[in-house]
Amino acid sequence: MMSYHCSARLVTPREHLMKNVLCAVVAFSVVTAATAQPIVKKNQPEKGYSIKPAAVKVALWSDKNYAIALLPPSLKNTLMLARPAGAGRDWPDARDYTVSADCTVYLTIRSEFNGQADFSETKVKQLTAAGWTEVAETFRVDSGKDENWRWRVFKKDVPAGKLEVKVEGLKRDAMTAIFFKKIAK
Repeated sequence: MMSYHCSARLVTPREHLMKNVLCAVVAFSVVTAATAQPIVKKNQPEKGYSIKPAAVKVALWSDKNYAIALLPPSLKNTLMLARPAGAGRDWPDARDYTVSADCTVYLTIRSEFNGQADFSETKVKQLTAAGWTEVAETFRVDSGKDENWRWRVFKKDVPAGKLEVKVEGLKRDAMTAIFFKKIAK
């Protein structure tokens, strides 16, 4: 049997082949990850706006240190739209964003601030009438202050193309964050 010498031990041809296959798989994975198209993109760069992976301890808004404290299962492996806190009450404009594949959009809404309702049940009904479904999971943000925030999570499937999620006539007076997850085929 033929052997190769590597790092002070003999390597069999099978081990050598496995090492080459492993290197090829790793190289392919790196190239694929580097060239993968993001599921959502902002069509025109704008200061304070970005798309980034959602995770615990990640800042919810680009200009505040309020970090995600609890990410529910439905929001794991999502991308989030990071934007200035002042824009957190606005719907994303369809002309500004494109989704590259069918995806589920998650909308988290701060529904309560220190015991006061931030998002009424009337508005929840408007949202659900427009095709949004409430997700019974807990999402938390650490305000870094002695404040009590409660959040509600909603979701809606959207097709690839322009990001059309605005609910006409629904003014969101509460802070929000938006997350995206590609729908598995």
